[in-house]
Amino acid sequence: NSTGLDSNLAYGIGLTISSATNGYQVAQNMKKILVFFSIKNRLDGVYEITGAALKAGYPVLSGDFGPYERSIETSGPNSGQWKGSVLWANGSSSALPAGYEPNITVDPATDAITSITSTAGIFMTAPVVRTDIVGAAQRYDVATKTLYFEFTYGAGPDSRLFSIKAKYVRPR
Repeated sequence: NSTGLDSNLAYGIGLTISSATNGYQVAQNMKKILVFFSIKNRLDGVYEITGAALKAGYPVLSGDFGPYERSIETSGPNSGQWKGSVLWANGSSSALPAGYEPNITVDPATDAITSITSTAGIFMTAPVVRTDIVGAAQRYDVATKTLYFEFTYGAGPDSRLFSIKAKYVRPR
């Protein structure tokens, strides 16, 4: 049961080889090994964030932003949870309600982003508006380790839209 494993920790397993088939001899100095591993998916890491924000009725908060860095942490086999605030064009925090930070799910076969939700369970995926930032589809580019996505929350005069390019920088 992997639900008890923490993606922020490293784990180790000690193994001893006691015998081998087909007459092979196990070298006494090589029969004990220690294997280290962690539970992280391909999205896990620190990213450079650039893009644009739109907050209806607030031109000072709308426009291009970045670069700044944020972590995306493994939250499932094919998903990553954004850590930290999302910034407006003027560099201030977007003041997302608690639990609204995007949780991004990528289809392992197509690399398309299939959903963006929040830890509060809110579906936040937006239609692609800023094709100059996101492109034609929300996706993960394996070759450059870059996520291209949009998300929105709020409605009417209080609506918000973030168009984001998140480029992998390093492991976290």
